[in-house]
Amino acid sequence: MSLGASAPMDYLVESILVPDAKQKEGFVSMQVLTKSGDILSGVRVRQNDKELVLRDAARDEMIIPIQSIELKKEIGSIMPAGLADLLTDAEFLDLCRFLSELGKPGPYAVTAAPVVRRWRVPDAAGVLVPAYSTVSGALPADWPSASCEINVVTPGLIRFKLNSSKGIRLFTVDGKPEDLNEVLDLDLKLGVHVLKLDIDAKARGNEAIRLEVEEAPGSAGRVNLVGGK
Repeated sequence: MSLGASAPMDYLVESILVPDAKQKEGFVSMQVLTKSGDILSGVRVRQNDKELVLRDAARDEMIIPIQSIELKKEIGSIMPAGLADLLTDAEFLDLCRFLSELGKPGPYAVTAAPVVRRWRVPDAAGVLVPAYSTVSGALPADWPSASCEINVVTPGLIRFKLNSSKGIRLFTVDGKPEDLNEVLDLDLKLGVHVLKLDIDAKARGNEAIRLEVEEAPGSAGRVNLVGGK
């Protein structure tokens, strides 16, 4: 997303205050009803005579076969209405400033790499709660563990690329320990798999965790990262 690099400030302000006033191409949501009764929504990424691909708020791609679609329609801007209602003036200015910098070179440059965006980490009571990586894909290593999910849509070799193994005590896939390497190829079956990192935050220091998950070179395997809330 290069919103800050492509949209002037007045457009950003109006988009926050009146989301449906102007709908920029690539930021309009679609809703799809499948023949099996599922309702899916997201931004249209691409479409051909075989499939429609939507992307949800977590940047995950949903591949929908055209023959499975019962009905589809545009449902307006992906910017939620009333977003600024509960913000103070200072918070509103901070939001506008962030959006204006999003996608530009610097700390808010958006990576195109397939990084894990949604994690689950234990709270003070040990209950798993969502945690999200930064724009660059980095998750602060402030927890004893962090887990995420991937959806293998075609079985095959899947590659995991960790920015650093420092302070990572254990790396498991579906509860099975794996050799800890910064680049690891695993042959995975169809379906959703849970990855978990056990973290020694003190040993890792201030270095955040950044994990990329993609198909291994030459592999027939295909994978999607599971995002959302």
